[in-house]
Amino acid sequence: MNSETFVLPQEKNKESASTPLMKQYEELKAAHPDEILLFRLGDFYEMFLEDARIAAPVLEVTLTQRQNIPMCGIPYHAMDRYISKLIKKGFKVAIAEQMEDPDATKGIVKRAVVRVMSAGTIIEENLLTEKSNNFLIAISFSEAREGAIGIAALDISTGQFQLTELDGNNDFSNLRDEISRMNPSEIVLADNDKPFNFLNERTVSIFPNREWMKTETPVIDSLKERLRADHPVLWQASNLLLRYLQKMNPDSLQNLREPILISRKDSMSLDKETIENLELLRNSFDGTEEKTLLQFLDRTMTGMGARLLKQWIASPLINLSKIKERLYAVDYFVQESTLRIQCRNALKGCSDLERLCMRIASGHASPRDALGLKISLSRAREIKKLLSASNWNQADAISTEPPQKISQLTSELDDCAQILDLIATALSDDPPITLENGGAIREGYNADLDQKRKAAAEGKSCLQELEAREKEKTGITTLKIGYTSVFGYYLEVTRAHLSKVPTAWHRKQTLVN
Repeated sequence: MNSETFVLPQEKNKESASTPLMKQYEELKAAHPDEILLFRLGDFYEMFLEDARIAAPVLEVTLTQRQNIPMCGIPYHAMDRYISKLIKKGFKVAIAEQMEDPDATKGIVKRAVVRVMSAGTIIEENLLTEKSNNFLIAISFSEAREGAIGIAALDISTGQFQLTELDGNNDFSNLRDEISRMNPSEIVLADNDKPFNFLNERTVSIFPNREWMKTETPVIDSLKERLRADHPVLWQASNLLLRYLQKMNPDSLQNLREPILISRKDSMSLDKETIENLELLRNSFDGTEEKTLLQFLDRTMTGMGARLLKQWIASPLINLSKIKERLYAVDYFVQESTLRIQCRNALKGCSDLERLCMRIASGHASPRDALGLKISLSRAREIKKLLSASNWNQADAISTEPPQKISQLTSELDDCAQILDLIATALSDDPPITLENGGAIREGYNADLDQKRKAAAEGKSCLQELEAREKEKTGITTLKIGYTSVFGYYLEVTRAHLSKVPTAWHRKQTLVN
């Protein structure tokens, strides 16, 4: 591995000296004892000791040994596929990357854990289900057994943050039903709260203690002010959730939406058995969405719409004014069939803006994501024009005037013209998958970048032009451009012309002549 010597130590209960590389691994693993540590070594991520024993059968890779130390590895370019297998089995994963170029480093390459992933904290598009929320929830209980229950739920991939307070009961059926409705990917409990039997089939993470988070953020300050006095159990759940999130993915804290307080008084409380027996979201045969009410109703064009529809089905409205507001909006598009078709066509090809914006905000977006944002904002502009220009035909409508919801949507829809224009100006028409591949920025957008591209593409002629310019500028007729692996490219001047050398030049080496 370049300058790194890859020699494994013996098991910890045997006396032997670890190599610097393995000492580095052991230090990182000690900081992440509950996660499978993927340790980057060149083109592979390696796992050692107990991590290797656990991961090898899950990943279906060969468990090998060096010096009696179990180990297994996966290629770096297929990392997501293997991580998905681990997360689906309920494991957490810590990714240790090389923070330096091995070819340019003498001795041990610096490594650091750059990401910790679990079922409820992933944002990678290929690890998520497009039409389902990926909720991470934290549960808190009041001291009395039949007291209130607080649920803080967050979909980190969209920033959706909601709080629900339930009335407690002896069998915790309210909690069981709420969990069935939300179907969270991961549940966080404090270490003094014992998991319930109905959580046996779910991924449950136990957080060490209930101490208040020391690092304050605007989100935490806001929640303190709003909840601590009037909804203490919701504050406890929120605090637990945010502390866990700070440990797993601290950068995501700054990208959360303002939390919404969910009132179950506006929606019907469907218990777990009702949702399952009516096959609203999943069938009773194989647990998929085939032949369910959701599949029958779902004509959505985007992942955002599909997720919203699923939430509506699981929590049907009982508030009459809200039912009418939704009904009039649906009827509007039933009557305006041409407008409906035009809007559906405009939505085709739209990216999942909720998840896309979170990837951008967290610094995980690719050039293709920027292209997706450009296309989606263009479609938003088109939809706003369609809604603004539509003529209300009330002949067969159940409402005598255009629904207020549609008018509100039209006025509030922001096509983010400045961002759209910037992307259209700066981004190339066919950007690469990653920035490392180059070519993401449109030619002509940045003069310095264009010059560097030209130098890379026409290196020899550029060097000849530079040499000619410097000869003319300095009057040094014998000036030459040379190259060494130590200095890179340099300007060579004979001793006879030393007095003509500009003061801005830096001397790197002096030879006889």
